[in-house]
Amino acid sequence: MRNWKAIAAGLGPPIPEDDIARASGPLEALEAAFRPLAQAIPPETEPAYLMLVEPEEEQ
Repeated sequence: MRNWKAIAAGLGPPIPEDDIARASGPLEALEAAFRPLAQAIPPETEPAYLMLVEPEEEQ
């Protein structure tokens, strides 16, 4: 799994250490939940892209 604290520290954002620590917990939980799901997707599966474009209004 990724070390989210190290990634944030490497990027050097102006975020207090306490906020980084508070955000890294949920990110680690999300990665732990989704990593097995992502690994279960067969390699030949195409990604599904969805792009909703609103029609332009005529003037």
